[in-house]
Amino acid sequence: MKRNHLTLAVLFAVSLAVQIGALFLLLGSHDAGIARDINLAGKQRMLSQRIAFGLNRIPLETDASQRTETERALNAAIDEMERNHQRLASTPGADAALRRIYDQPPFRLNERIDDFIAGARHLLEQQRTGKAVDNGTLRRLNDMALVPLLETLDMAVFQYQRLAEEKARKARNVAFFLAALIFATLTVGGILLLVIIRQVQRVEQRMSINEFVFEHSPDGIITADADGVVASANPAVRDILGCEAGTLVGRSLFALTSDFDCYGDMDEAGVRDTLKRKGAWRAEINALDGQAKDLVINIRTVYRKDGSIRAFVALVTDITEQKQAEERFRRLSLHDSLTGLKNRAAMTEAIEHEVQVAHRDETAFTLMVLDLDGFKQVNDRHGHQVGDMLLQRIAARLTRTVRESDMIARLGGDEFAIVQRKVRQPSDVETLAGKLLA
Repeated sequence: MKRNHLTLAVLFAVSLAVQIGALFLLLGSHDAGIARDINLAGKQRMLSQRIAFGLNRIPLETDASQRTETERALNAAIDEMERNHQRLASTPGADAALRRIYDQPPFRLNERIDDFIAGARHLLEQQRTGKAVDNGTLRRLNDMALVPLLETLDMAVFQYQRLAEEKARKARNVAFFLAALIFATLTVGGILLLVIIRQVQRVEQRMSINEFVFEHSPDGIITADADGVVASANPAVRDILGCEAGTLVGRSLFALTSDFDCYGDMDEAGVRDTLKRKGAWRAEINALDGQAKDLVINIRTVYRKDGSIRAFVALVTDITEQKQAEERFRRLSLHDSLTGLKNRAAMTEAIEHEVQVAHRDETAFTLMVLDLDGFKQVNDRHGHQVGDMLLQRIAARLTRTVRESDMIARLGGDEFAIVQRKVRQPSDVETLAGKLLA
């Protein structure tokens, strides 16, 4: 009997050990891979913005060492984004919704990231070798980083979170089943069950992906109840909005949207109506907390299973640097880098505008085009550096000759164009032409 009891005790002990070992293995190893994937997916979002900003910044660098450092950092960011994407795209256990985001229209995250990385490498190689930058590709990458790629990466992060929550739910189900089995196997299962429940609670707390993202997100996150009353705000809100997160709690989320906007033209009723109809609302605003900021606010409605509103979640993103980079790029795209004059694109816009003004006001303007005689011989005899200096001197003289209201541009090579605005009589044209030739 004792031997049978001992055998039974050993079987019970082995069974209990296997059950407890399986339980702790499940609880201890489940969250690492999911948390890594969520971190990588969130990092892809930041890398896309950093790469877009860096590509716009390189043409503005005047210091060679600083430019080299920026190119090195961009290469590293592009390589990291590519590695992260390869790792995420091959994530085992990805559900059908996540695969649709990566592979199927309208999202096609695989295609968008590959396109973005290829375009970034192409532009970086052009800038590194001193070739003319493909402004169309740069503009397309800026547009992609601003909305399509950013929103699709956000969808991927949210889907990873949902996948994590689903796996966590399954893990909890298995954990409770094992706990019940342990309770039935051992008369002291109550004590073991209490320990297991506590362990499950600790693991659930550690696996709270939403809490992790909430606390560490670079974007401001504000949650509100079904009535729109703010319940919580993460630490990033303080840096973005210049106010402590606690001061927002208890206030109306929809009233805050107009408070954030320094122009104060947000319509609270319109925000509520859009959320009621579409479940989401998005706007770009100009905020002021000691310094001007450009912000994007996204508000989404969280529904219960019965379709009723459970809560609202607002995501506040600071796009000030991105806007500044876009403005610098716009100014750069309309000026000649050698002479500082307007370029051909700017001149084309100016002519189109003057034609409209002339039709509207029944006024006249003059377009003059001139080039330099013997310029090729200057380059051949003295070199292109002297030729560039000559073009700069000519540009300065032409600028001093025309009125401030007139416009002068370098069309290319040694060819210049002047738009003389508000011409009253032919003698005005002859007078200016004589001064330019002189």
